[in-house]
Amino acid sequence: MYIVAQRLMSKTTRQVGINVFLYLHPNRRWTTPPADIPNGDAGQLRQKKIGLEPNGHLVRSHLEVIAPDDLEIAVIRRHLLAVLDRVQSGPMPWKGVDGPCGVALQMVPELLRAGWGSELGALAGAGQQLLEDARDAEMARSNQSRR
Repeated sequence: MYIVAQRLMSKTTRQVGINVFLYLHPNRRWTTPPADIPNGDAGQLRQKKIGLEPNGHLVRSHLEVIAPDDLEIAVIRRHLLAVLDRVQSGPMPWKGVDGPCGVALQMVPELLRAGWGSELGALAGAGQQLLEDARDAEMARSNQSRR
């Protein structure tokens, strides 16, 4: 899977929103994140949530997570935190790999100074909710087809 969460801000109205996209890679397994994700193969867009309609906004923060489609959320979270624990003393963007997961986090300096943990929580929380919604929908479809 490839999850992208971005906090956007309108240049004109200053309205803010988080957009989240979930791409899946059915029948594709890996032990380390493939080099072609996202640039060569973002995957199949499975779910999205738009907090601010895309159209030339400023990106205030950006989180990307690459992980096997079937990896449990708690495991993804552990890998994400392991990467950030290693890279947080360096300059943004923070990027790294832990096991089968790749992580990249970028944010504007004022968000970083205000406390990157809360911004990470907002982005990761939006990504987790989208993934849970997609998995719930898939389970409902699967149960419906068994009837």
